[in-house]
Amino acid sequence: MMAQIRHGIEYLFVLLSLGLARLTPVRLTPLFSRCAGRLAYFFTPKRVEIALANLRSIYGSGSDADLRRIVKGVYRNLAGNAIDVVKPEQMVTTVVLSDAASRRLTEIATILDSGRPLILVSGHYGSWEALAQFLATRIDSIYFLAKRQRNIQVDRLINRLRTRLGGTIMPSHEAPRKLSGLFASGGNCILFVADQDGGPEGVIVDFLGRASSYARGPALYAYHYNVPVIPVFLKRNNPGFTLDFGNRIDPDPSADKQDEIKRIVTAYSDALAQRVDQDPDQWLWTHRRWKSMSSTS
Repeated sequence: MMAQIRHGIEYLFVLLSLGLARLTPVRLTPLFSRCAGRLAYFFTPKRVEIALANLRSIYGSGSDADLRRIVKGVYRNLAGNAIDVVKPEQMVTTVVLSDAASRRLTEIATILDSGRPLILVSGHYGSWEALAQFLATRIDSIYFLAKRQRNIQVDRLINRLRTRLGGTIMPSHEAPRKLSGLFASGGNCILFVADQDGGPEGVIVDFLGRASSYARGPALYAYHYNVPVIPVFLKRNNPGFTLDFGNRIDPDPSADKQDEIKRIVTAYSDALAQRVDQDPDQWLWTHRRWKSMSSTS
């Protein structure tokens, strides 16, 4: 009973927050993000401390004021993602494509048109919400892996918003059962947001100069089904976004399985680390990225 009440309150809070985001004119988006981010920063001190601890472990020489400035930027970016998910039509029109990004989109279309599947891998950097919405406008058969929320009402609401421009949400717990069929049938594109802690059984590689655990899923599927992997990110410019791709990673089915999985994970980890180093306030430092490494040290 208490859980139902709590979930009901959470759902109403999410509805209110997204409603305010929807009513915010596009030109006022930066102001809304700054104000909403400041409120969230104030009301989530434990998450702020997690972010500061993560930042100190990577950028230990930075002053406390500088690190807190980054964390406030992280919260602004989180608030921006809330706007992105409720205003996809407006947000995708502000995505800037370089010549290199346009060529990569053409390459992706060629791969899928040939009947071969493709893995896109990203992280909680910039706008991962607008990224998914934009890709859905360019790729017909695209699937987004997402962890199911405990609050079913919130989960349904967010997923309904995330697919307004296309694409299909696949709950991550269903991936082992469904992805094999998608890869075998060909012509499907799967987007993984693959930068959270992979647990004690994950693949250990360097990320931002620190040993980090990654879930082996994307690399394992790439190796097993010989599927190319392309890192992709959407940098927030305030206003607008820039679409950015990393180097294509082609698996070698003849290589040792564990070595090849580690090579693939390292490649997309390095691609993400490069972006985070450039724009640390656009990455989600508030999650416990190194929790499994801490427990084993």
